[in-house]
Amino acid sequence: MRAKSTSAPSWNGWQKKPKIGKRKVSRSIAPVTVGHMFNAWHFAKDLKLPFNRFVTIRPIIIDNLSPAERIVLWDDYKNKIAQFARDNHFEHINVWSRESTRDTGEAEHLHLLTHIPPSLQEAFADNVAKWCGDTDEIDVRPADYRLARQPSGRLHSAITYLAKNSPSAAKFRNFTYRLGGPILGKRAGWSRNLSPAAIARAEARHLIKTEFGHDRAIRSDLR
Repeated sequence: MRAKSTSAPSWNGWQKKPKIGKRKVSRSIAPVTVGHMFNAWHFAKDLKLPFNRFVTIRPIIIDNLSPAERIVLWDDYKNKIAQFARDNHFEHINVWSRESTRDTGEAEHLHLLTHIPPSLQEAFADNVAKWCGDTDEIDVRPADYRLARQPSGRLHSAITYLAKNSPSAAKFRNFTYRLGGPILGKRAGWSRNLSPAAIARAEARHLIKTEFGHDRAIRSDLR
């Protein structure tokens, strides 16, 4: 019986492969994922945690990393941001997407929306800068929910920028799109508290509260 190989996968030509192991190589964000991103964006306001910081991370070492190593790197950065929230005792939320150069997969970078309480925004910026030795690899700027109409007539906002690598969703939702490059693994995502399941639970609780409140009002009127 032949033993299973434990050697690392070859990354030669990975950009043209449909998947590597169990991980898919994608070239755009699926429309259903864009829908979840938009829902998460709105739900953050319902939680009174509106997205107010737009973080972009462009590590200079990214092209020296294998596609699998990049996944580990992005998870590390996302965990650092979540840890800042834990250290400062506020709830962490995020919506994020990964991008790369078309065809080559080079210059991969991460965009992430999050909420930072106003009193901690300066400390957050200082903290983030130290992760890359005060270089310009990480950019943090304000974010809001403003919707702007571009000369083309298409709409632009913080969330449409994250979702711009989805041509089909962009056409349906009327925002500008850009063809993306290959990405191994999840191309976009959100924190667990903004997941479709979390949103569904919140909507169910609201419905139950509304219905029971309505029933109590009717019973009171009938007395």
